[in-house]
This record gives sequence, C-alpha cells and structure tokens, in this order.
Amino acid sequence: RGEVRREAGYDGEYGIVALFRRGELDGPDALFDLAIPAGKQEKPTRKNAESPAPAARKKQRKAVPARRSPGADPGTGLDPDQLAAAEADGPVMIVAGPGTGKTHTLTHRIARQVAGSAGGPRSCLAITFTRRAAEEMRGRLAAMLPPGADRRVTVTTLHGLGLMILREHHELAGLAAGFRVADDTELLEVAAELAGSAAAGKRLLADAAADPVTREKLSKALASRDLVDLDGLIELPAALLAAEPGVAESLRRRWPLISVDEYQDIDAAQYRLLRLLAGD
Repeated sequence: RGEVRREAGYDGEYGIVALFRRGELDGPDALFDLAIPAGKQEKPTRKNAESPAPAARKKQRKAVPARRSPGADPGTGLDPDQLAAAEADGPVMIVAGPGTGKTHTLTHRIARQVAGSAGGPRSCLAITFTRRAAEEMRGRLAAMLPPGADRRVTVTTLHGLGLMILREHHELAGLAAGFRVADDTELLEVAAELAGSAAAGKRLLADAAADPVTREKLSKALASRDLVDLDGLIELPAALLAAEPGVAESLRRRWPLISVDEYQDIDAAQYRLLRLLAGD
C-alpha cells in the first residue's frame, strides 16, 4: 500500500518500522493469501502456546513494576545513588548506562524541584529529543504532581523550544508572525531556486550540512519566504539569544530550572542554544 509506519522509540523502548498493520495480511482483502488448507493447521508448540504475541508481551512488561535495587526508597523506587541525584542542589549530570533509570531519576528530580521552587511548576523547563519522549515524561509527571501542576511544567523537544522562542520573538528573528516550518518539498523548491535545478538543489542541501556559507544562503532564502527548516529552529533562536541579552535574561527568569533528557546526544548548535538559555 506504499505506507511505512514509523514510531519513535523512547526511554529504553525500541522504535518500530513496519509496512503492514495488524490484520492486513490475513483479512478478506489481504495482499497475500496466507490461509492454511483445512486439515493442515499446525498445533502450537508448548513454547508458542505459552508465549504471548509481541503486543501482549509489551503490555505485560508495562504492567510489571520496575525492579528495585537493594535499599531503594519504597516511595519512589529510587536507589541511594538515584535519590542523591534527584535531591542534589545545583547543576547535576547523571551518567549511567542504558536502562538504569536515568529518565526515571530525572523526572523525580523535576517533581522535587516543582515542590521546592518558589516559582512552582512554571519555573521548570524539561527538554527531550522526541515528541514521544515528551509525552512519556508528561505522563510520569502527571502521576507525581498535584492535579493540573504537570500541565504548567514546560515539557518540549529542542526543536519545539526553538519554535516557541521564535513565535514569541519573530520580529527580532526577522520573521513574520505567521512564519511556517518548511516541509521537505518546500525545502527542495527553495534549494532548487538557489542552485538552478532540482538535482543541484539536492546537492546544495547536502553541502549546507557541512558548509557554513551555503547554510547561511539557504537560511536567508528560507527566511525571505517566512520559512524555517529544522536546523533553523535551533540556529535562529541561538543567534537571537546571543544578539539580544535582554531576551535571554527574560527566558532565564522564566525557566530558572532546566532539565535535559539524553543530554549526551546534543550537537554543537543545540549545546550553544542550551548554554545561552541557561547562562552561568
């Protein structure tokens, strides 16, 4: 059917890339006839009979409480090291391997900051890498905070944060109030106009990733059409905060408490934006 389903992973959960949805191969309009002739049905082995389907296994895994380390706090499930990280004052970096509870610890840290901050939930900014991870963190915070408090914590992706800053300060960024994020087709059209052909436009897009001069030409061409691409959602807010210290300071006052999940994966441009936002 020409449709590929992609679901991003998050916090230890694998992502999914699939061509068919459940039931598409065995329904009346199935692409392939996978019916087994009468009398040829295979009896499931003991292993197959006892093993749930992948979706069921996932549900079971979700339903089982996380195993607690020896000495874990009964109220939070945090072990002594995780609890120390959640309660620590000042800047903290949590360094640990996959599946060791970094996001769990980070979420508890945010909940404690909300409870102890004079600014309350609105003073906390939580940044993730994917929308799926942001949704997961919102759900966890909703279970930890008083009703409604989770909705006042700003939980967003890095690109969502950049878009938020540009929406509020579009004039300073040289954009119209109704600027849009360019899709792939629009991005290629702009590149093709700059380069002279669609093929040359594709080469220009590839070159822009490594060549600052080409990247600047592309960014200006997009801005002239009130468009921003994904890289621009990071670069333009960073440039704005560097050029407008007053705007940077106002955002620091709004979000004095900043948490970043998967911090080890940020690139240089994202790091610059975060440092400008966090200050000293």
